[in-house]
Amino acid sequence: MFKVVPVPTTPTDLRTLLGLARTHCDNGVALQTPVANVADVNFGDISAQPGYIPPGGSSDVLPVNRLDSLYIVGTTGDNVIVMIF
Repeated sequence: MFKVVPVPTTPTDLRTLLGLARTHCDNGVALQTPVANVADVNFGDISAQPGYIPPGGSSDVLPVNRLDSLYIVGTTGDNVIVMIF
């Protein structure tokens, strides 16, 4: 599954952000940000989101098996491309 979604300004888990009923994924999640973004997109867990992707960047496939355990936060008007494997 590949989906472009607006970046939330409060930490939001992927399951909620994508509006999915399922909580699990098979092989992990990768994130990519459009070059047009104005700021980094941060990711992490519920308590902190220290990982970041600069505009036009991407992550490796993150070994996430629960979509409700990865949180995203960023700047209004920016987008993130979520790839679930």
